[in-house]
Amino acid sequence: MLGIAEYFQFVVNENHVTKGKLDPEVYLITVEKFGLPAGNCVVIEDSLSGVQAGLSAGCKVIGITTSHFPLELMHTDLIINDFTEINYE
Repeated sequence: MLGIAEYFQFVVNENHVTKGKLDPEVYLITVEKFGLPAGNCVVIEDSLSGVQAGLSAGCKVIGITTSHFPLELMHTDLIINDFTEINYE
């Protein structure tokens, strides 16, 4: 609908999983499709259940403070306020 499908190799959504977040299934399926170790993948999450799912999958997790305070996201690898704070380094 947005005309951006060409920028993605694949999409994993609720139609591809049987368990919702806290469960890491969505991230485990995604990691498998990429063919990479989970530790080489980054999850960006604003929900606590999503953070837990990403961590349980073994991924690096960036918590974004759109829904929660930084203290609530303290178990993530990085906490950001918005996407402009992400850089490769």
